[in-house]
Amino acid sequence: MVTSTRDARRREILQELGLTPVWRSRANNPPESSVQALSPASAEAAASGEPLCTVSVTTVPVTAPVDAAEDRRLKILRMGWDELEESISGCIA
Repeated sequence: MVTSTRDARRREILQELGLTPVWRSRANNPPESSVQALSPASAEAAASGEPLCTVSVTTVPVTAPVDAAEDRRLKILRMGWDELEESISGCIA
């Protein structure tokens, strides 16, 4: 049967990639409370309603020289569909 062979192959690939489901009995392994799984300091913060962490993002302008191929790639990435179509029609390969 083609379907069973295909399913077996699919199951084998997913298992090799580690993408198969992992089944655990809830009766044997009750889930831990999220607060219990945290460190004592984190548990206190979670219980008090404080955020567990804060993230700050800073952008830095890039001033490195850009070679011609990279410059062309960046121009293409910034093009809209009409500009891209016009650029392709004028392309000589």
